[in-house]
Amino acid sequence: MTRRHLGVDYLRGFVVVQVVAFHSVVAYIAVGSAYQDVPVIFDARHAWGGFVFLFLFCDVYFMSLLFFISGLFVGPSLARQGAGGFARARVRRRGLPLILGVALLMPPTCYAYFLLAGTKLDLLSYWIGFFFQPIWPTGPFWFLIVLLPFELAAAALFRFMPQALDRLGRSTASAGGHPARFFMVLSICVVAAYLPLLMIFGPSWVVIGPSWLQASRLLLYGVYFFAGVAVGANGIDRGLLAGDGGLVRRWPWWVLAAATAHLLYLGSLASLVPATMRVSPVLATFVYVVVYVATCSSTSFAFLAVFQRFARRNSVWDSLAANSFGIYVVHVFFVFWAQYVLFDVDLSGIAKGTLVFASALGLSWLSSALFRGLARLFERDPRTQSGGAALRGLAPHPIPGPGDGGERANG
Repeated sequence: MTRRHLGVDYLRGFVVVQVVAFHSVVAYIAVGSAYQDVPVIFDARHAWGGFVFLFLFCDVYFMSLLFFISGLFVGPSLARQGAGGFARARVRRRGLPLILGVALLMPPTCYAYFLLAGTKLDLLSYWIGFFFQPIWPTGPFWFLIVLLPFELAAAALFRFMPQALDRLGRSTASAGGHPARFFMVLSICVVAAYLPLLMIFGPSWVVIGPSWLQASRLLLYGVYFFAGVAVGANGIDRGLLAGDGGLVRRWPWWVLAAATAHLLYLGSLASLVPATMRVSPVLATFVYVVVYVATCSSTSFAFLAVFQRFARRNSVWDSLAANSFGIYVVHVFFVFWAQYVLFDVDLSGIAKGTLVFASALGLSWLSSALFRGLARLFERDPRTQSGGAALRGLAPHPIPGPGDGGERANG
């Protein structure tokens, strides 16, 4: 892994840590949550208002950045594996964790919530009844539900228009020298994708098939994903993320821009959007979307610049990066049960949120590392190599093997 790939890999791990923190404190924020992909164990008695700022900071950008990072390695993988090989690998690495995660992890996760709600069912009865609900809580697996179609769409594009990825890459070649121009083009595209769906669906999660999805942001995530595809197709060590490019060299300005945007975002939520709402709901929605997108893009660019500039090889960060996907997949189980255990404990909201975060991150990290170690043991034993290959397909982070090449950086 090159130093520049190291920055992207470490950044993905850092964002996943924020995902764990976000879900850990959502039970203790001073306002209700609009998130419905899982029932929230909302501990109103021990709420702490400061968590609202962490909630808003993370929500404005972190999933968009994860989609962008997921797109970065699509082009190189397609060039190496071909459209068919890439599609099969992605169905295995996204589809199998999705199916097994929803079937095996989400029922015992949500059971904690239903115990607090006064359910009289034992775990096995609840587990069986889980699949007879009209809507299945998918938790963090909604990310895979959305990501896999994007990746398959990229494979189809490469299959029927082989030159399309090269053209996308060339379109971002100048981003290294002119990151602000790329920022503007990306932001305009995101506004165009986000505004209509937000006006149609609103900010709440809606039922699509058997799961909850935030429909208003589906195209927004698609734009960030294919922006990542375009940047990666040009070469991660060139263009926008080049070590000697404008984004990385001017990282302090991007950090300042992101900080300013967040202040404007908070101000718009507190005063500007309510004031324009009295004039026109459409105008208020437009103002909100513009400020939101500017904050999302500037924060993403700032973190990309900082990690590309300062990432250095470190064993702890290596472990975090290698286990980031596994942490993302299993963390909600530990978050829910930690919140359940602490529900009747008389502690402040900030103490509870901190304890939930620390325990969920540590246990998720350990679980992912153990699973990856088990997969390696299976692969080393000739008697269990077929089982090891299956485990590798489910591994939280792809374990390099014959033909995997540079795939390690792609979560």
